[in-house]
Amino acid sequence: MQVDIHQVVPDQYNPTTQIHQWGDIMPAFQLPSDKIFRLTKGKEWNHQQVLSRGLTHLAHNDFHGIDAGTIQQLKDQGKTFHDVPITPELFGIGASGPNEWVGDYPNNYNRLFFPNGLPDYNQGFAYGQGCDISHRIIVGETMENTHYTNPAGQHWAGYYDAKAPRLDARFGAGNWRMAHDYMFVKIGPDWYYITEQQAKNYFRNPNTAPGSENLNNSLKHCNMYGHGVYLGGMDRDKRAVYALALQARFYKAVNRHCIAYFAHDREWMPNMKHGQIRPEGILYMEQKIPVGDSVTAGIVVAGLHFGDGFSGWGGSGKVTNKIWSTHWFRELFNGSFWVKNGESQTRSWESWPYLSGDMSYTTVSWQSNNDMASFAAYAYAATLGQVYGGTRKAAKYKVGNGAFYNPVNTFEDDLCHAAANKKPICETVMKNGKEAIFFIDPCSDNKRKTVTVIGQSGATYTFEACGDMPHLSIANL
Repeated sequence: MQVDIHQVVPDQYNPTTQIHQWGDIMPAFQLPSDKIFRLTKGKEWNHQQVLSRGLTHLAHNDFHGIDAGTIQQLKDQGKTFHDVPITPELFGIGASGPNEWVGDYPNNYNRLFFPNGLPDYNQGFAYGQGCDISHRIIVGETMENTHYTNPAGQHWAGYYDAKAPRLDARFGAGNWRMAHDYMFVKIGPDWYYITEQQAKNYFRNPNTAPGSENLNNSLKHCNMYGHGVYLGGMDRDKRAVYALALQARFYKAVNRHCIAYFAHDREWMPNMKHGQIRPEGILYMEQKIPVGDSVTAGIVVAGLHFGDGFSGWGGSGKVTNKIWSTHWFRELFNGSFWVKNGESQTRSWESWPYLSGDMSYTTVSWQSNNDMASFAAYAYAATLGQVYGGTRKAAKYKVGNGAFYNPVNTFEDDLCHAAANKKPICETVMKNGKEAIFFIDPCSDNKRKTVTVIGQSGATYTFEACGDMPHLSIANL
């Protein structure tokens, strides 16, 4: 029996360049056809390059360097992604009134976009008849800021009643994905704060879960939900993979799709700064902390394995000439400073030599987690992706000299047990004489451990694991 173990980080990766590299160093690979994987292409890579290296779709605002005819072809092929259009963009309306809130939550609205009151069902239907349906994947941003309206409103019922049949006609019945919001509308409990038994009960009685009314109300045509992975302090990291796995499988239980919407930065900015290295010295930027690489890899694999995909929120494509806009630097990073090589005193960021008055220059510093997301998607494609659609089961396993965990494989009881008890997730998938093994221990320490797994086939797999990085392998039986 041949067993191939796939490390997530390729040997040729050189993070010291502080330049995104996945579009250059990754081999060509494809994910299963109904998966979604989106990162930023940017201006330096072309669309053929990134679509041949795992990306399944390009965002509507990431068409740099692509001619209009090719963009239309990509749309017609279903390879484009309407990435967080806000309510006015979805409805095709503009600001036409005062910035003034009316009513109480959840039925409040802003007159900036609805000066004459909220639309009724028929007006919503008219919006749905005239809206953009050029993209096969649609994930809205509808639940925040001045464009918020109640998702249960009749204007949304009319809008989706009109839009869904048009998407069926364009892409085929159900062969499209539409989420009302990337994070703030959901079906299911807060998986972080419920007991093991409560989680098990929801899988047995999904219609009792919070938000289950969305299956039949104004959002009944929304066949996908965004699961936002917005992390603050690092204590939240350990539960993020569990929460995503449970939420994604719960959506399967109610016949909905799930995409992980992952923020590369933490919603947290303690008293520390990021070093951006250049030949002249180091710029210490005041900004949010990037999420760690192992957490990124775990979220990518969990999003693809338990759910339907992953979308990276933020980050950039390859940017060789790292110049920042002076305007945006002043707006966003005004507390930054730099230290010239050979000196000990700090200098104002305004004397940093990599600034420009051109406002189109990037405001995003380099982060390794865009690269890591691509590496993790490749590891998934080479293992679990090869047996996609096969028989998935929780596996019998042990860590070190500990006792074996004996799975029950009833509903999602094994996932519920792992999450509630901060234990590893260990599963195998079998198809066509192959067995893929997925192991992740989100709450592990950094000590190397020997893991023993008994697969569905009866084969025994032994490997070394360390930390919370996902372990992926595949066996030809």
